[in-house]
Amino acid sequence: MLRITFAVFACLLLGACSGWVSDERLLGEGDWAHLALNGRYKTTPDSGSSDRIILRSRPDGLIEGRNTNRHDKSQMLFGLVAIKGGSGDYFLSVDRSGDDAEGDQYFVVRVAEGRELEFFMPDCAATPPVDGMTKVPRWHREPTTAGEVAPGESPPAPAEAKAAPAPRVAPDTELECKFSTKDALMSAGLEAEKFLSANHIVEVTPFFGLEPDDEEERSGTRG
Repeated sequence: MLRITFAVFACLLLGACSGWVSDERLLGEGDWAHLALNGRYKTTPDSGSSDRIILRSRPDGLIEGRNTNRHDKSQMLFGLVAIKGGSGDYFLSVDRSGDDAEGDQYFVVRVAEGRELEFFMPDCAATPPVDGMTKVPRWHREPTTAGEVAPGESPPAPAEAKAAPAPRVAPDTELECKFSTKDALMSAGLEAEKFLSANHIVEVTPFFGLEPDDEEERSGTRG
């Protein structure tokens, strides 16, 4: 459950990964924000599960998480990095659960009232251009050659196959912003914060969140 909570959660359950990525790790030791997030959390929107997540902030700033369900042995490790020039309420999030990964996916996180975490998925198409970032197709289909059939198409008649023209490329559905510098990432993060903190006619909601399990705390107090 815990790895799903972040990048894997987005890829598998939402059918799409973050729109911001890098081939190399641009954030690391010395970048992590040291936040007091220790405690028991529940996910939002409510999944209906009784499982909860225990977060523990490490001395180096990284945050460990584990499930209260003892049958779930998975653990997560992630970092929050304050957006340079921002209000201090918004952060970039990266997964550090595995040491073998070379690149990263980035999410924008709002830490509300000191403890509530709201995760937003960046939209590459709406990200302003900046030096150190390129926009590339997220899903790319190989060109089809004469006689070949593109996904979702019907086989051509024999005469059409013989007369097939040069290779064709199916349109790409989404873009991915690929960052090569930390400055570019921070610049995009600041623009995202300005957008998220502005007033909108339609409310912009996070795709995932963690909030303190106050019900459990009240239960413990009563006991």
